[in-house]
Order: sequence, then structure tokens, then C-alpha cells
Amino acid sequence: MPSQITGIASGMDTQGLIDSIMAIEKKPIDRLDNKTTMLALKKGLYTDLSNDLIDFQKTLMSLKLESTFQTKKVNSSDSSLITATAGVEAVAGSYTIETKQVAQNAISKNVHSKAKLLPDNNTSGVSGLYGVSTTNIEGSYEFAFEDLTTYTRATSTLTLDKKSSIQRTKGGNAEGTTENTIANTINNSNNRLNISLGDETFDIFLDFALAENTDLSDVTNDLEKKINDKINSIKGTTDVSYVMVASENPNGASNTSISLYNIDYKNNEFITINNDGGGDLANSSLGFSSTTQTTESTIKKSTTAVDFTSLRTQMNDENFLQGYSISSIDGLKEGKFEAAISSSLNATPKRGARVDGGNSISTSGISLTE
Repeated sequence: MPSQITGIASGMDTQGLIDSIMAIEKKPIDRLDNKTTMLALKKGLYTDLSNDLIDFQKTLMSLKLESTFQTKKVNSSDSSLITATAGVEAVAGSYTIETKQVAQNAISKNVHSKAKLLPDNNTSGVSGLYGVSTTNIEGSYEFAFEDLTTYTRATSTLTLDKKSSIQRTKGGNAEGTTENTIANTINNSNNRLNISLGDETFDIFLDFALAENTDLSDVTNDLEKKINDKINSIKGTTDVSYVMVASENPNGASNTSISLYNIDYKNNEFITINNDGGGDLANSSLGFSSTTQTTESTIKKSTTAVDFTSLRTQMNDENFLQGYSISSIDGLKEGKFEAAISSSLNATPKRGARVDGGNSISTSGISLTE
């Protein structure tokens, strides 16, 4: 307890006297505190009143607008399939919807196709697949690794789901004397291809490439991407794989050819590489001066390397597995493995509809009443 000194001689309560004096002196401070509290309460009340007046003013402003009293209500016979809103100028009446075309599935490349290594009959040393798909194809792969004494070769055979016949357009040799490189330089004087597929004819322009230096896989990947981008643009779709481009080397003697496969376009239509007389065509540089067209049941491509270690690196680097890479704990060896790719992770399909007739209707409805 604090020490207190009371009146020893007089008997006066000195501490009590001091406390009384201090209480009297503190009264102006207390009055100021009370006044501050009251002012804060008044300020809060004025703020609430101001906000209420602003809201009221906004309500009054809306009453001045003609649209407030001329709104339209839209009823749909099935709101789970279609809903609508109507503008002020919409004409009252009933409207019938006709679906002209069902939209393509909404696709994200990163999740569209999922690859799965099948454990049965795996004698190749492959222990797993990783990566994300660069295409939306569905089907099954069979891979074969061969030791051909002076070199090794990987061959993939793709069987597509839902399509038993595939139209193939094959060119001649495009490989240089340096293994797995392009034979001819591609620049602005010879980087155009004029292509026909079904009712469409279009140009694509390839990236530049250096003879005996640029990987042939870089050229084929660029070719596949630009053909599909162009067809997607023409058809109003996104990230749909209509064409696959594959290179195939039958014997490792620098005679790799490039093939174009129609995988998701109209049936019984071949891809045609045209010669329209232009001086900037890449036909001869890619072996497309003359082509052969055949109908196949599978899509094959192959690549070669000096040994299995280099073969694995090359397959991963050149997008041999359409976006996936292979892992191997003990190293690759002569043998086979199988993999399946599916659309089990597809985004939910979206449907599109169109309405004919009516004014100022942003989305069509079945009946429109005032």
C-alpha cells in the first residue's frame, strides 16, 4: 500500500484533503471527456442520416427513368436449359428456340487427356510417364524399343478410339545426313505450305530452320501446331487436334519422311499439299514435292539414337509422346510397353443455342410478357 502521512499533531486527514482538491481540479477534464463522447455520437447520427438521404435520392432518381416502369419479364419453359433477359424495347410475344449446332467440348490442354502406363507386357524398362498432353486425342499407344547393333530405334503405334480408318498423306525424305535433323534450310524464301483439307484451303508459314542443325522434330511439331491453329481459327474452335504430324525412319539411314494424318476432321478426306506456283513454297524442303495417300488403321512414328540412354533423352526432348516424358529407374532396354490416353478429365461440355427473331433480346426466351 502507498504510504500516507496524516496529521500527527493536528489530527487532520491530509490525504483526504489532497484527494478532494484533485477531484475538484479534474472536473473540467471530465466535462471535456463527456463533451467529446457526445460529439462523437452526434457525428455518427449525422453520418447515418446522410447515407439514408443519399439512398433516398438514388431511389428518386430511378423513378425519373422510363425504363423503371417499362421492364419486361421473361419466362422459360425449362430454365435449366435456357434463361433470358429482355430490354425495354423488347416486343411482347412467344419465341421458339432452334439449336443450329451443338458446340464443341470446352477443352483445356493441360487436363484434356490423361496418359496411363499399362503394367502388363512392359519389358522396356520404362517405369513411368509424366507431363501434360499437348493434344486432345484418345486412344492407346504401343511402343517398341529395338537394338539394331549400330543404333537404337523407338517406334510408337497409336490406335485411335472412335476412328477405325485414318487418312494419311506421306512425303519423301526430309532428313539430313546428320541424324534427326532437317535436310534443307527453311527461311522466308521457302517457308510457306498451301494446304487443302475438306472444303478448306489455307497457307501456313513455318519457323525458320537450319539444314543439318535444326531437329526434324522441331519442324514437325511446328507444322502440327500451325495446321491445327489454322483449322481451329477457321472453324471457331479452341485447342482441338484435327491433324497429327509424324516422322518415320524405317532403317536409320537418314531417310526420315513426314506424314500428315487426318484424325478429327471429316471422314474419307486426305490432306493435300498444293503446288500453287509460288516461289516461297516449302514443299521440296519437307519432302512434299510428291506425296502418297493411303488409308491406315494406326498412326506410326519412329526416332533413332546411338544408344538407349540417348534414345530416352531424344524422345523426351522432341515431344515424341505428345507432351509426356518417360522415366526409367534402371534404364531402357529392348522391349515393349503400352500406354492409354483418355478424356476422363475433360471439362464439362457446353451447349450453344440461337434464337431467330425479336428485338433487344440479349438471350432468347420461350415467352415474353409485360
